[in-house]
Amino acid sequence: MRGQYRRFEAMLKKILVNRYEEASFMLLKKQADDEQAHVFSKVAPKEIVPFETTKLSKELNVFCWRAHFDFVVTDSAFMPLFVVEFDGPSHQSEKQACRDRKKDELCRIFSLPILRINSRYLEPAYRGTDLLSWFAECFFTNRAFTVAEENGWISPEDGFSPMAISSIGDRHDWPLDLSHGVRDEFRKLHKDGQIFDDQPSFLIGRDSLGTYRAFAFIAVTKETGVFAKTAMRSQQFEIDQADALEILIYFEIFEALKKVLKGTSKPERLASIMEKMETAARGVIPSREATMNSDWTTRSMFQKTRLVYGLRAVC
Repeated sequence: MRGQYRRFEAMLKKILVNRYEEASFMLLKKQADDEQAHVFSKVAPKEIVPFETTKLSKELNVFCWRAHFDFVVTDSAFMPLFVVEFDGPSHQSEKQACRDRKKDELCRIFSLPILRINSRYLEPAYRGTDLLSWFAECFFTNRAFTVAEENGWISPEDGFSPMAISSIGDRHDWPLDLSHGVRDEFRKLHKDGQIFDDQPSFLIGRDSLGTYRAFAFIAVTKETGVFAKTAMRSQQFEIDQADALEILIYFEIFEALKKVLKGTSKPERLASIMEKMETAARGVIPSREATMNSDWTTRSMFQKTRLVYGLRAVC
């Protein structure tokens, strides 16, 4: 009998087919366990969306039976909360992109948040935390925030902002502001006279394709500085991507600054950086800005257009 079982084992397939899926599952499970939630892998849409009672196209109906979500996170009562899809290199093909669009459409129709990630989301590069864990923890914290609002424990006008959460449980170090330590490093460098600005100036917005883009600079001297940029695909998720981009751009500009201070890279002229920032502002619908440099304050494209719908200064 044992030999027979071994033959069957050789015929079976792993549920998680690669190390990225395994890592994604473990990170999600850790967050879910902390919230008495559950994580399931390879779940068919037909198992969690009421497609039978909803007018869907024939194509989407068939898709509900044939496709699967990589991960589904549920609450303690096994009600779906959100979906996570790991988009590897194969997702660049048109065939897979078509499948991804169908999943996005199903999630939109049924108001099911979906987070699309890649290997970058799994790296513990931000205060020892990865972006997948950060998005998941923000999701659960936002739910707790909503409950607190509904019970009158906090004012609805406060609004949820990961950067404004000073403590969670026994963590009292602004746990969701992953760039908190980097901000302190900038202040120290400024106090020591190594850089002119004490914080970066940045711009965050969405381009014509919906991609979130962030641009930042910091003055090293009155005439020179460092420039950085990053981007993130649009997500159908409940957490403001501008918060995530603000974290990422702080790390990007800090890495660029370290290279300049070590002498392995040269700073740019501030005049050239200003041109880049103004070009960037023309290419996005702005959602957030922080101005720490007087020259950028006077020349900011935010002050020359009426596209602003959000402004946040970093202090």
